[in-house]
Amino acid sequence: MKSIRNRKAYVVCDTIFSSVSSPTERFQNFFEYIYETQADLYKRTGHVCGALPVTLRLGMACNDEIRKKSSQIICFYEKYYKTVLGDLINAGDICML
Repeated sequence: MKSIRNRKAYVVCDTIFSSVSSPTERFQNFFEYIYETQADLYKRTGHVCGALPVTLRLGMACNDEIRKKSSQIICFYEKYYKTVLGDLINAGDICML
């Protein structure tokens, strides 16, 4: 069963990456969401937190449990990225080398 936080992440990403928007708009919407999230965290903590899963993965690479969880978080976004990149390729907006 998905936790409430996971369900929220799916709803947010499904909305941001909806095929109703162009592939370019989907990435733009995602980056705006990241910016807004970081700006909110900065207001609350006084710090720019960066990409938490990546930071954790780098800092705790030798801790299996944290490494696995951060990998799960990073992989969560992978399907969204692949879909948008595939749509950009199919539209001829970017090419495969």
